[in-house]
Amino acid sequence: MPQLFSRTDDMKWLTPTMADILDQGAVSPGGDGTIREQMLWLQQKFSELGTPIRVVNVRPTPSYTLFILKPDSIGRLGNKQTPSPNDIKRSLGQIAEERRDWKFGFLPVVHETPDTLGFLLKTQAHTSLTARRLMIRNSYRDHPSRLAVIMGNTLEQRLIIYDIAEIGNLAIIGEDRTQFIKNILTTLLMLNTPAEMRIGLLGNDSYAKISQIPHMLGRIITSPDEGIRLLSSLQKELTRRRDLFANHGVADIDRYNEADQSSIPRIMLLIDVFSTLEWQQVRTNWAPILQDLLRDNGKAGIHLLIGIEALEHLPSELHDLLPTRVFMRNAARNLIDQVRNFHGSLMRFIDAILVSGSEIDPPIPVEGYEITETEVNNIVAYWQKASKNRQRESKISGQTGVTKMLTDTSSDIREDQTDITAQQAQGETLILNASGLILNRAQALASYLGWIGMGPLQDVLGLSAEESKQIINTLKQKGIIENVDSPTPRFIKLSN
Repeated sequence: MPQLFSRTDDMKWLTPTMADILDQGAVSPGGDGTIREQMLWLQQKFSELGTPIRVVNVRPTPSYTLFILKPDSIGRLGNKQTPSPNDIKRSLGQIAEERRDWKFGFLPVVHETPDTLGFLLKTQAHTSLTARRLMIRNSYRDHPSRLAVIMGNTLEQRLIIYDIAEIGNLAIIGEDRTQFIKNILTTLLMLNTPAEMRIGLLGNDSYAKISQIPHMLGRIITSPDEGIRLLSSLQKELTRRRDLFANHGVADIDRYNEADQSSIPRIMLLIDVFSTLEWQQVRTNWAPILQDLLRDNGKAGIHLLIGIEALEHLPSELHDLLPTRVFMRNAARNLIDQVRNFHGSLMRFIDAILVSGSEIDPPIPVEGYEITETEVNNIVAYWQKASKNRQRESKISGQTGVTKMLTDTSSDIREDQTDITAQQAQGETLILNASGLILNRAQALASYLGWIGMGPLQDVLGLSAEESKQIINTLKQKGIIENVDSPTPRFIKLSN
């Protein structure tokens, strides 16, 4: 079952659903015909400039629209010519001068579509990408790892996912790194319970809200003296875990937790202090400890998330131990020449460049996403409430093997039937018959899937389109699923 639809761990902690934490977010603009108008206008302008093009595909997103195009031939029969990518790029520059309220980016190659190129268009109607929009995509939603985090979206809208369990540690480099780090932490807190992951923070007040969760190992630490003591404690824990694994004949935390009933949690240590002067002055004190932790590369379940303004703020002997890096845009300009088929105009559309440390894999430019302060507050409030109300958590259903998040509502349905208005009665009689049997089945289906929509109701329960709409409206009124009016899936809500 997809991991974003809530689950219970061995200690009976219940993770939140997506609907408890993440907002629906804005839809892609242009559904009113605007994109078609833009496409026709742009094709006409390119033709007027002597570089005719034909738009063969359009990929709208909330943050920009990607137009995929092929050059058209010009001239008379027997003397036709096709404009080159450079010709089209020059024309795009002229169009950008005319439409200064629009932002353009030139894409020399669209990899998934042979013999095409593209350009990106951002208008005032576009907004930031939301975490939810990316998380509901199949490549992430069905990912088997609880440590999978989204790094961003490529400009061709390919989702880039890193599994912390595989890469071990991660460096985020650049002055504007805080939002990116918060995105990673919030994602991990959605997917992992306090029994599965503990978090330590060497940082500043930017992470004060996150520090209020039950996953925390103490408080936020800023001073070098306290921070080095914490690093030393983790070094001792690393030694203890290595000895523990050796005694059990296993190599890493995954094998140990599979073999032993008393699982041990992973530890995620965020370090976002090394660029400060006071920490740089004592780098000889913390560098050897950090080197030992990095060499383990997460095998013992201790992972480091290191935020720095510049790579030079880490001792050079540590660089090779942190091959996986995220360079935020203001720190990534030196990497542009290493990126394949990347035009400088695209810098305004990306937030970071990912480096894997492999000579085979080139750097990957990505557009980031935003987890808002409201959503951070949601995850903190959820876990605070969960830690206070462990006795009231949902039990596991022995029949389905999934979390039983809905109570028997047949009596409520019978009561509701007496309040149905004359206008509603005609359309809802079928749905509420048989003591609410159909509605109960719909609730069970929503509980199993973690969401509900027209498709499952029609395909699984055999309902008509009208009956499915009535079921969805009833579940929305009861607060069981999200109250949104869109074609996207409606996710169940545990908070209600």
